[in-house]
Amino acid sequence: MRTTLDLDDELVRRARERAAEQHTTLAAVVERALAREVASAPELIVLPTSSFRVPDGLNLSDNAAVLDYIEASEATHGSS
Repeated sequence: MRTTLDLDDELVRRARERAAEQHTTLAAVVERALAREVASAPELIVLPTSSFRVPDGLNLSDNAAVLDYIEASEATHGSS
């Protein structure tokens, strides 16, 4: 795919030098560098959404109360 980028002159000069040292093209050096950058980028995680509403009186910072609520809910509705 052909594209146009505006790159820093010094960066391009250094990339051209690297290409010459490796007996390859500037495009090959840029493509390898871009592939490394993309591969090292963290993967985007999409979390499912829910219409869950915190029940009145349930304190989410009280772990014991949250656990009790979950256990009671599983007992009532069955676990999945």
